[in-house]
Amino acid sequence: MYLNGKQVKTTAEWEERRVELKDLVLKHIYGYMPPVPRMEIEVKKEVLIEEAKLLYKEVFIYLFDDRRVGLIKLALFIPADREGPVPVVLALNKCGNITVSSLEDVKEYRYKILHPWCEKQVDKHGKLRGIKEDFWALDTLLNRGYAFATFHESDVAADMEARNHGVFGHYPELKNDTGGKVLSAWAWGLQRAVDYLVTDSLIDPGRIILFGHSRRGKAALLAAALDERVAMVVPHQSGTGGMALGKKHPMESMRRINKVFPHWFNDRYKTYAKKPKTLPIDQHYLLALMAPRPVIETVGIYDPWSSYWLSLKNMKMVTPVYKLYGEEGIVGKGKVKKRISRRTQVPGQLVQIRRPYRHTMNGDYWNFILDFADLRLGE
Repeated sequence: MYLNGKQVKTTAEWEERRVELKDLVLKHIYGYMPPVPRMEIEVKKEVLIEEAKLLYKEVFIYLFDDRRVGLIKLALFIPADREGPVPVVLALNKCGNITVSSLEDVKEYRYKILHPWCEKQVDKHGKLRGIKEDFWALDTLLNRGYAFATFHESDVAADMEARNHGVFGHYPELKNDTGGKVLSAWAWGLQRAVDYLVTDSLIDPGRIILFGHSRRGKAALLAAALDERVAMVVPHQSGTGGMALGKKHPMESMRRINKVFPHWFNDRYKTYAKKPKTLPIDQHYLLALMAPRPVIETVGIYDPWSSYWLSLKNMKMVTPVYKLYGEEGIVGKGKVKKRISRRTQVPGQLVQIRRPYRHTMNGDYWNFILDFADLRLGE
């Protein structure tokens, strides 16, 4: 229903309600974003790598207000044997573009602010190049006909408690209790990458998929929910502040997540931490904004911290919105535990894939994701 209590009965009325919901999730949880900037595009590199059967593009996305406010260094991997524009998976990465592939053509940049975990990997392995190849399973995506686009999170905001870095340093007007912090900035950055991708003739603008793991899954869900150009989202193990309902006693409470990660959400969200029931909304408000688009949540049964059972409840709560559009949301139990048939395993627009893993990502998950994408977005 609307804020005034009126019941939503038609899709036209829901589109009006959508505007209200977008404002509510930003105001009470994530924080308002910077305005849409002016952009300039520079293709720094475009090379066909025959042995890898891909076209690699490095694209600089310069972002301007009345001054330059950001630079997104987008790495784009496109199948070489494509026929026409291809679908693309877009994701933030944690430790740099060089981590997704061992290819020397992917340039290494010196990031001023690198996550401490990444620094430890350098100490442990002596390098970062290619250390997350199994995580991203780039060959699987390319062989299935999907392009992959990624950029480092610190291009827009580092994962740290400070507002004088990244995009925030240019918008002092956001320094209030409803101003955005890191998750909001990451979602904003993903939307700027979408701004470019819809203009690339090699990419199908109607099949842009956002993916994110853990905290980046929260950002991917937020970006997709607020941007109808995104055809599908994969919030992988996103937990509290992502797919999991936050007022239903998740494993990671609102109080803990705001204490340990005070830089993720806006300051207003913190005022609800001790009394979650006073929060006037919950995560089903965010997920409902995806309707009628497909959402596949991938979770690990040995990763209880993500509270995946509350994600499933979330999906069931928003299924009536999908029905308003004549689409199936959750069908049956809504969860899939094994890969049976690509064409029969996921009949609805909302599905949760449960696999026997902890808090990680691998090629097994990607097969489920791409099966779902083939079915929902077309091969």
